[in-house]
Amino acid sequence: IHCCVVDDHCDVVPFLQHFQRLYFGRGLGKLKALVVHVDAHPDLSVPSSNLSKSVHDWNDPDNLYDILLEEEGGIAEFMIPLIYQDIFSQVVWVRSPWASQLPNGTCTFSVSRKPVRVNYKTPYYLDEAVFGEISPQDKAFDITLTTCVATDKVQWVTDAPAKTMASTAHFTEQPLVYAHSTNGTWVLDICLDYFTTHNPFMVEVVDMVIAGGWQETDVQVLKQALLWLLTNMSYRCDLTLVDYEIQRKLCLSKWVEAFSLPPGEGTTLLWTAIDKNRSDPGVPEFVHTFFGTLWAQVPRNACLKIGEYKHLLLLPHHPVSDEARIAAMLVELKTFVCGILASTRVPPICITIARSVSDGYT
Repeated sequence: IHCCVVDDHCDVVPFLQHFQRLYFGRGLGKLKALVVHVDAHPDLSVPSSNLSKSVHDWNDPDNLYDILLEEEGGIAEFMIPLIYQDIFSQVVWVRSPWASQLPNGTCTFSVSRKPVRVNYKTPYYLDEAVFGEISPQDKAFDITLTTCVATDKVQWVTDAPAKTMASTAHFTEQPLVYAHSTNGTWVLDICLDYFTTHNPFMVEVVDMVIAGGWQETDVQVLKQALLWLLTNMSYRCDLTLVDYEIQRKLCLSKWVEAFSLPPGEGTTLLWTAIDKNRSDPGVPEFVHTFFGTLWAQVPRNACLKIGEYKHLLLLPHHPVSDEARIAAMLVELKTFVCGILASTRVPPICITIARSVSDGYT
């Protein structure tokens, strides 16, 4: 089995494009492989500089890698272009136990071609401002995504149901994986941040407050409060909003402005972006502590970074130094992969491994 080891995850693109050329050169058509994506992140973001352009910009094998290298978030944006290029056909995201960007289950959703829109209404795409309903005239392509953890009992079936065009994504809570693509190929794709995960944006903020003399207990309260506040942004909580894009911009602009102001002035502004009342009995004590005493102690440079990073602070952060825990995760992953092999009786066409060291996520 061919194996490719890279540092940044998007560096696997030239390797996979090479496989596509080999496959096509043998008269076997496009690769269209199911990818088992073992990672702390789904990596299903859309290349941000192409949002107003056609996804045909992604279809040239010579351009895609350059596009991703130019992107600030290219390491999280390579999967959808590879689906568009017919290198991947379906995605099975085996997430870290602490990763929660997308819910468990199987979802079939669509990506339109121009302008680029994704019809999966979830905070993952709302945060990126790419959600939008899609009509049959939009010439969209479909993505079937299954999200699970390695210990889930996933049902592997050989035939995918007929696809129907929908304006919004269709979601099934029970995980259901189509055993392999129509031509029987699959790729095992592993990022080492699956085993131990850092959020470099939160790490930077924490380093700033520690440099200001903060105690560890106060640091933990700050982190908890920021995550709770961001999670309870009204546009993320109420997915029935018709004017979601207006609400998103309004909420995030209030977040940025609040952390540029003195705490007394920023508090009222921030609460208007939250989907709860400050006096709500469900508001955790650590949130009250943050507003009561801690915010006034946050260094100015850290406040500005908190405002700038916004939902990026929600990325998973779970460093694991316990070798026994990592060994247990390896066993779980081995069992999961052996389950695929037992069901399909087909080994992966290749294995890709991203070390994810220089990007600060491992």
